[in-house]
Amino acid sequence: MAEARGSSPLSSTSKDADGFLPRTVGAHEFRNHFGYHLDRAAAGEELLVTRRGRPYARLSPAAPERLALGLL
Repeated sequence: MAEARGSSPLSSTSKDADGFLPRTVGAHEFRNHFGYHLDRAAAGEELLVTRRGRPYARLSPAAPERLALGLL
């Protein structure tokens, strides 16, 4: 079955360098729900943004020590 145009996959099928699967979202979905995805990253979740099904960018939480020291 073909994926609907503009939809995004919810999970990745390949592991990253650390050996786990980051949550995957399409660029359109990421743009439309940026605040939600930013909150998820702040909560510790890593996100892989894809464009036309290919990895495009990665959003990950800031290092806790940098947040505590106010270095961001």
